[in-house]
Amino acid sequence: MASEEETSVAGGADCQGGLSRHDLVAGKLVTVSANKFCADRSLTDAIWEIVALNEGHILLEFRGPGEPVDPSWTRRLVPLNEHDFYDATDLANAAAEAPTATVVRIRD
Repeated sequence: MASEEETSVAGGADCQGGLSRHDLVAGKLVTVSANKFCADRSLTDAIWEIVALNEGHILLEFRGPGEPVDPSWTRRLVPLNEHDFYDATDLANAAAEAPTATVVRIRD
């Protein structure tokens, strides 16, 4: 029987641990979730591209959707053991297809 930590709230399915370490390569698009070792949720609302990684850290670059709240956070260095990474290729494609609008001029 799955422990409480291994059971999702929606549906009772076993939680996936995200991509395995060997699936994390430069250029891959991912979403990020904090795992049980970390309460940092600041990465969860975006799609990130893996720029580089080593045995303990991963360098991510913001890929959308939209613009980051803090422009200085377009690149983030995060510990591998504190986050779970999930493939975001389909999400990135869907975000790219979404209609966008640009304000050309605001009337008085």
